[in-house]
This record gives sequence, structure tokens and C-alpha cells, in this order.
Amino acid sequence: MFRGFIAVDIESNDRLDSFSAGLGGTGANLKLVDLSKVHITLKFLGNTREDHVPRIKEILIEGVKGIEPFDIELVGTGAFPNLNRMRVVWVGTRNAERLGKIASYLEDELESLGYGKERRGFSPHLTIARVRGGGNLDAVKGLVKENGDEVFGRQLVDRIVLKKSDLTPKGPIYTVVEEAIFRE
Repeated sequence: MFRGFIAVDIESNDRLDSFSAGLGGTGANLKLVDLSKVHITLKFLGNTREDHVPRIKEILIEGVKGIEPFDIELVGTGAFPNLNRMRVVWVGTRNAERLGKIASYLEDELESLGYGKERRGFSPHLTIARVRGGGNLDAVKGLVKENGDEVFGRQLVDRIVLKKSDLTPKGPIYTVVEEAIFRE
């Protein structure tokens, strides 16, 4: 059994680094995400049985069949659930409709293995920071608003990955278990 999720890895860049550093400089009680591990989660599985991995791989491959590699834009910032009750600070995406279709397919197919459907709609984003507590959140809110329309770059999407997440005191360690590469 391992803690699993399916995602698209995102390469960090100077603009993402700058936004993250700005958040860190606010003095707010935030847990900044290690940008070398930033990704778009397509489906969080939670406790994942090892004997499910072969079937999950089949579902990954089927889910990307006929999809050619494509670019998405990393654009805009926001917070979940909203700016007044921030728990997560994120960077959004544009041109990610194909990721929504893949995520929907994964939701449907993985339910048969016992992985419950997500109640919230799919919202492709990069988690940049988690809010640990109040204090100095006005500065965070200002930075999020200031970057609300910022373009953080483009990213080629050419695969999805099943990852194992080991939680440690220094942060999560992610290991790729399987991947499905888009074919032209």
C-alpha cells in the first residue's frame, strides 16, 4: 500500500520562483511547495494497493490514447477556497481542457477499483503554498491579486504519471511508479 496520485509534472521557471519567493517574503505562516516537485494533480488516489498498479497503468494508457503532446499556459494566481479564507495559494492554467478530459476519464475508470470520485470539479492548478495560520495574510492577498493575470510561462504536456508520495518531516518525496506517454 502506498499514498498515490496521478499528475502532470511541471518544470519550475524564474517567474514561478519569483512569485514563490515573494510569498515567502511576506512573513505569513506559509508552507512553500518545493518548486522542483510542482505538478498538476489529475487524480488523488490516497491509499493505493500495489496489486492495482498494473490496472492503473492500463487506465493511464487508455486515458491518453490519441492525445498528442500539447502546451498549456501557466497563468494567473488565486487561493482556495477563496482570498478571504486562504488554505492554498495557486497558479492557474490556460488551454488545459485536454487535462480536464483526462481527469474525467480517470475519475470514471478508477472508481471501479474503489477510488472514490472527487466531489469538487476539476480545477487544473499548481499548488505554490499552503497557509498554516493567520497573520500577514493581507500581504499574501495583495501579492495574489497583483499576479492575478500574470503569465508564468508555457509547459509542454506529453505524459501523465502515477506517483508514490512518502510524507517526511522535510516534505514529501515523490517517486514515479508508472507513466503514460502521449503518442502523436
